[in-house]
Amino acid sequence: MRRVLAVLTRRWISYGRSTTTYLVDDLGIARDRILQIENCVDDERFRGNVEPAVLEAPGPRALVVGQLFGRKGVEELLRATARVQQGGTAMSLIVAGTGPDLERPSKLAATLDVREVHWLGHVSSDGMPSIYRTVDFLVFPKLEDVWELVVNEALLSGTPVICSIYAGCAEELVPPDNRFHPTNPADFADVLHRAATGRIASADRSTVKGTREIGSIIVSDIEQRIGRAFGGDAPSDISF
Repeated sequence: MRRVLAVLTRRWISYGRSTTTYLVDDLGIARDRILQIENCVDDERFRGNVEPAVLEAPGPRALVVGQLFGRKGVEELLRATARVQQGGTAMSLIVAGTGPDLERPSKLAATLDVREVHWLGHVSSDGMPSIYRTVDFLVFPKLEDVWELVVNEALLSGTPVICSIYAGCAEELVPPDNRFHPTNPADFADVLHRAATGRIASADRSTVKGTREIGSIIVSDIEQRIGRAFGGDAPSDISF
């Protein structure tokens, strides 16, 4: 079905380099038929002035966000946290999210003697800007993901990010020194230790595009294509 659609579709929009690579290498789409953009969130929500949340957790504070099940890398994060704490570096782990088997990571944290793990449960999207502003950095440990918008949200909030190399957004939003291999315990613990001791790159908002900027890119592409189709006379009333 995908290959049929590949033949019938004249124009594609990909939301990042990894998506473009898939379209070109796996589906055989010509590169000039693809408009590459960036997956985005409402940047105004996270750029604004927001009061930090009140968390009874000593710093430095690491945040992980998402559903808690296998491919999210939470167990790998707990092992890396245990390794960092056992090495003498204090840190708290703030977990925002739920999952079908919350008891499993809770038991693992106890077994590994991970200290200062704070389970927030589900946090509404309206509550996340305050959470980002009260932590020291975000950890994104997934074992696979096509993008991950929480990285956008954290960076727009001014929160540094350390990120799994398997996140689709890693290459475009996160500097190389802030990336780690989630199934390599030593590599994961090294980057986590550097984050907990303030030795990672700070948040760079310039790498993140918002919804209006992405909308303008798409509209501009449409206008150019219509202009070529009509000999340069593109309609002037297209807006986003």
